[in-house]
Amino acid sequence: MINIHESTIEEALLINRLIPEFSPNYIENNIYKLRDKEKLVLVAKYNKDLAGYAVCYDQYEDGSLYIWLLGVVPDYREKGIMKEIMSYIYTWAKNKKYLSIKVKTQNKRKEMIYALIKQGFNFIQVEENPDINEAKILLSKLL
Repeated sequence: MINIHESTIEEALLINRLIPEFSPNYIENNIYKLRDKEKLVLVAKYNKDLAGYAVCYDQYEDGSLYIWLLGVVPDYREKGIMKEIMSYIYTWAKNKKYLSIKVKTQNKRKEMIYALIKQGFNFIQVEENPDINEAKILLSKLL
């Protein structure tokens, strides 16, 4: 059973450490981005086990909610957790009168790109990088 609830950065950090694609200190080193911003921190549990999380905030101040971090622990992938997290984000954002959702990922994160496309996201910008795998892709979805 999947349970999604609003939580704290501290609980998100516990899950972040279980996701091999993410740097363990990335959140701590960049937490300042959330200062004075409206934010949403979600935690997903699968049968009471920490399974995934999302951290969203109003980065662009253009009517969009930005999904800064989103991850699912490898043992819990392919179980619908990302879909449930995204559904919660959409509902929360609509209730807060956001017009769209934005998310940025790296070109090397093919599984995330595919998942976002399935969710109805569109490519809106590419930040080039000499290493094509490190290029960042900004995607958006209207609510």
